[in-house]
Amino acid sequence: MTQRFYFDDRAVFLMILTSFFTKCGANTEIRIDEEPTYFKYQDIYQAFKTITELKDFYWLYGFNFNSTHTLGKTCVYFQIERLSEESMNYSSRFIKEGKKETIPYTGTFFSSEPQNYYGELKRAKFNALHAEIRGAEGIWPMDYKLIFSDYKKCSVFRVLAINKGSCDQFSLS
Repeated sequence: MTQRFYFDDRAVFLMILTSFFTKCGANTEIRIDEEPTYFKYQDIYQAFKTITELKDFYWLYGFNFNSTHTLGKTCVYFQIERLSEESMNYSSRFIKEGKKETIPYTGTFFSSEPQNYYGELKRAKFNALHAEIRGAEGIWPMDYKLIFSDYKKCSVFRVLAINKGSCDQFSLS
C-alpha cells in the first residue's frame, strides 16, 4: 500500500525553507533551530496552545523520513487532550488498513540547547517534546524539536531519534 500525504502551500514552503537552514552534513551552517535569532519562533508550549485556542486538532501535512511507526497510515491528525507549560497529553488519530485507530501519548517539554555555537546561551522557553505511548512508558519514545512555528496555523518539527535528527522533519497545520 502506498502512503499518501497531502500538503498545502504553507507546509511545503516551510519544509523547503527549513531544509536550507538545517545542518545535514559536514561543514555546513548553523541550523535554524539552533540560531538564537529564531528562538522566538520555537516556544513549543505556545505552538500547541494555539491549537487548543483555534481548533480541535492539528493535521500532519507531511514528513520526509521513513518510519515503520507511520507505515500505511493516512489521514493522520493530532488532538490535544491536556496542555500545561511543562507537558501535554495528546492522541494521534489515523486510518490504517481501512480502520480508524488512535494512539494516546504523554509528552514532557524540554529545552534543546544550542550545540555550543554561542557558548553558554540558554533558551528562555522549552522548544522540544519527549513523547511516549501513554500507559506504556518506554514504548516507542520519540523526541521532537520545534524548528519553526507561526503560532497561528503551521509548525515544523525535527524528529531527533531518527537518523540522529539530521534532516528528518514533519509539518503540522
